[in-house]
Amino acid sequence: ILTQTFRESGREVIVARTGRQLIDAVYDVSFKLERTIDLLVVDEELPVMSGLVALEVLRDQGFHIPTVLVTARSDARVTLRAPRYGASVLRKPVHPVSVREAVLAALSLHRSFSSSSEA
Repeated sequence: ILTQTFRESGREVIVARTGRQLIDAVYDVSFKLERTIDLLVVDEELPVMSGLVALEVLRDQGFHIPTVLVTARSDARVTLRAPRYGASVLRKPVHPVSVREAVLAALSLHRSFSSSSEA
C-alpha cells in the first residue's frame, strides 16, 4: 500500500527488505548517487535487523533523515525509542489518512531536531 501510494504521488521509491538492505540503500543513494533522501518509511519488523536498530545505526553514522516507523506493536518500547532516531510512529493497519499524518509528523520532528542542533 505504501509503495503504491508514494509512486502514485510521483515519488521515487526504493524498497529494502531487511534492515541491512536499508542501511546499504541509504549509503548507496547518499554517497554513490549523491542524492538526498527526503523520507524513510521503515517497518519495525524487518528481518535480519529490526527497523529501529537500522535507524539507530544510520543515526550513529550521521544520517538525519525524516522517518516514519511502521509497526504492529503497541508496546511503549517502540513509541519511546522511535523519536530518539527522528522517527514518527505509524501503527498497522495502515490507512492513507494516517500515512499522511505520519509523514507530516516525521517532517516536523526532523525540522525540530535540525533547529535544535543548529542552536
